[in-house]
Amino acid sequence: MIPKEYYDTLNIGEEVTIELHEGQLVIKPVFKVDEDFAENLLEELIAAGFNGEELVAKFKEVKQQVLNGEKPYL
Repeated sequence: MIPKEYYDTLNIGEEVTIELHEGQLVIKPVFKVDEDFAENLLEELIAAGFNGEELVAKFKEVKQQVLNGEKPYL
């Protein structure tokens, strides 16, 4: 059982992943993304002024942040 204060702080939904990292268990919430995730992300990045290779690099960076359950920074 995960203590409520951690549950609330991590904004854990119905699923988590548990990984062993350097002898410690790391618990991360699982975030489900909708099917329009990539399109929405690209639109936001373009609106933020990214283009060309910079757009591709930022897309990869932010996509990985989201898939890791982190809050993305544009």
